[in-house]
Amino acid sequence: SINRATKGLTEIECEQLTGVTKSSAQAVQLALTGEMKVVRDLAVDGTTVRAATAVANAGINASADELAELNKKLQIFSKTEGLKDNSQVVVVMDRQGMSIAASDPKFIGVNLADRSYFREAIAGKANIGEVALNKVTGQPFVPIAVPIMSADGHVLGVIANILETGYLSDLIAGAKIGKTGYAFMVNKEGNTIAHPDKANILKLNVTSLEGMEEISKKMIAGQSGVESYTFKGVAKTAGYAPVGLTGWSICLSLPDSEFLAQANQVRYIVLVVGIISFVAAFGVFF
Repeated sequence: SINRATKGLTEIECEQLTGVTKSSAQAVQLALTGEMKVVRDLAVDGTTVRAATAVANAGINASADELAELNKKLQIFSKTEGLKDNSQVVVVMDRQGMSIAASDPKFIGVNLADRSYFREAIAGKANIGEVALNKVTGQPFVPIAVPIMSADGHVLGVIANILETGYLSDLIAGAKIGKTGYAFMVNKEGNTIAHPDKANILKLNVTSLEGMEEISKKMIAGQSGVESYTFKGVAKTAGYAPVGLTGWSICLSLPDSEFLAQANQVRYIVLVVGIISFVAAFGVFF
């Protein structure tokens, strides 16, 4: 009875852990897809295209009016409810990677040509870039970049929404099982990009953590499943699932003392009932 109950309840817990982790990964993917749509809409907006066209044809100095109009639009956009708390800045770059307009003036004039998200977008590919540190504020961010296209299909520049990494952490914060279980997210190199403890973001690489070698390999490989491991002497179980749009992976971990709590409870009940029954039977026999 103990073995069957433990096995059955463990399987149920594993299914629940898998389901919650996959749901979190899907929620992140849907949210990022929505953010990508917002940036795409900005990229084809008339104000954006006019300013990028003017700069491409006449240069920054000769495009002051068009850039002033674009800056005003970006500032209004950045104050929109539901967007202002998630975004550090919305920035427009010319073909050389120079920031020519932004929702925050202090970002104008910053060269972003070395950023991978700019290089991909200027090549014509909309993308969700890797988490990095902001050149102006030093804060970690996740960029969503889209090329600005001319009417004849040429790339005029790039527009990017620089999102707070706290936005990613908030997306997975609801993924919890037990009292102390928590979720975190890593990129394709194993670097932590979302975590309840902000100090771990871009500072913690799961591939270097003792006890997590095997599970980290599977996460980086884009696999999903449930794995048991020992971290700092504590036996744990974790569910993991990929965010297909980005190659990132979400992990939901909790101690076995909580993960197997129901199975342990049934074990204790069966043992107690067994002992009481034995004592009663012995008493009757005696």
